[in-house]
Amino acid sequence: MGSTSMTITPLFRNNYYAVAILLLLSLSSFTNAFTFVRKNHLLVQRNHQQTQRLQSRELHMQQQHQDEESIKMTEEQSHLPQEKYYASLAGPLVVDIQSSDVWTLIPIANVNGVSNDMPVGTQAMKALQTKHNGNDGVDEPEGNAKSITLKCHSENESCNDNNDDDKGVCRHIIISMTATPTMTNDEIEYYSDVIGVLSRIMIQRYETEQEEGKDTDVPTMYKITVPYFDEETEVMTETTLELNSLSNHEDIYKLFFDFDETVELVDMVATTGNDGSGGDTHVVLGSVPRPLVHGFNLLHRGIGVVVTRGTPIDEETKKDTAATTDLPDLYTHRRTSTKRIFPSLYDMFVGGVSGTQEDATVTVIRELEEELGLSNEQQLSSKLFDCTVCTSYNRCVVAVFCYTCEKEEESKIQWQKEEVAWGDFVPYSTIEQAAQLSINRLKQVGEWPGTYPQDDNNNEDENSSAGVVASSDTHNDNDDWKQWDFVPDGLLVWNAWIEWYHNNN
Repeated sequence: MGSTSMTITPLFRNNYYAVAILLLLSLSSFTNAFTFVRKNHLLVQRNHQQTQRLQSRELHMQQQHQDEESIKMTEEQSHLPQEKYYASLAGPLVVDIQSSDVWTLIPIANVNGVSNDMPVGTQAMKALQTKHNGNDGVDEPEGNAKSITLKCHSENESCNDNNDDDKGVCRHIIISMTATPTMTNDEIEYYSDVIGVLSRIMIQRYETEQEEGKDTDVPTMYKITVPYFDEETEVMTETTLELNSLSNHEDIYKLFFDFDETVELVDMVATTGNDGSGGDTHVVLGSVPRPLVHGFNLLHRGIGVVVTRGTPIDEETKKDTAATTDLPDLYTHRRTSTKRIFPSLYDMFVGGVSGTQEDATVTVIRELEEELGLSNEQQLSSKLFDCTVCTSYNRCVVAVFCYTCEKEEESKIQWQKEEVAWGDFVPYSTIEQAAQLSINRLKQVGEWPGTYPQDDNNNEDENSSAGVVASSDTHNDNDDWKQWDFVPDGLLVWNAWIEWYHNNN
């Protein structure tokens, strides 16, 4: 028994050691396994995080690319026609400009909402606003709508002289004309002159957009084919002329029937109506000799300036001034009795027509110096707003400014004798009341916003014209100002001025 017990004890110890070793080995394996699992989990987690970062980076890059594409697209779209309806006016027609190569000419009398009992200026403004709203603008209760469509396209040809020598690229620009079946030959003849003028303006706008939109071979000359009414056959045909350029003034004069180069060129414009900031947006269509602008009553560019005493009227004034009675005096003048249009009428603006490609500020500086002798450019505001005025003799997009006349400048004011018979600073509130009374009188006789004035007597006494009582050439406490009749164009701009002033005040 003793020997047996001596034998078992070592075995037990050995087994104990074995079990301990096995436990240690198991613990080691478990630790290794745990470490392996933990490392594997961390690796998986790290891979997952890396994948997320890669995906996030990829999404960021995609978003950045989309943003860049969006910016690029926006920049590209800024050169393309926007969702605006451009329209202009020419004689008895409203010009619906779908694009640079398609213009539709609609008789103003055929536009929705226009009636014969409206003054001519009101009819034109109504037609313009109808087109701005995207309306088709044509009243056709019985399918009697009348319109004329001008389409423009160009072809590049080789310019060969008599010796067949290649002289470069000749661009042949062609205007084709179609009319609705309801348009009679007599009506087409009636519109033929204004169609000829508009065709030549359309060519300029078309070529401008062609040059801006893509790289093309620079032409060394132009062939121009436009509609032309043949008086012998009494039908519309076409005529072709050749020009060296469409950008220099010499060729513009040739484009318009060889006008003398001393004649001023003026921009015809199209408008889109109110831009939401108190003004009208417009685009230049082309250059036109000034006699044609007035002869066909084309929509063009001009300026109007209020001259204040001592204090400007601008956006800051609008914020700080509670009542118009606190506003500074305005310079008001009376036209001479020898003026062809509206002799002896009053005006609260200095106005003028902008030459072709002339900045409105340049026009303002010129007109102020010519009419009043004011020339301190530091006293001139930036443009306050644009407005469109339409009368039977004038259609203009007017850029409005303010000039502040300091006290030391008042003595330097000099009138242009052939333009101004009298002028002085008048309280703002007086001008407000006098203008409204003048508008009321025009409404009473059905002449608001103005009809073309009679020009029967240019030698009448300068103190009596158009019902004006002008017994006093200085503003005082009497009621003479109640009888002041203002130029209708100026009253239309004044209405826009009042709207601008009160809009955000």
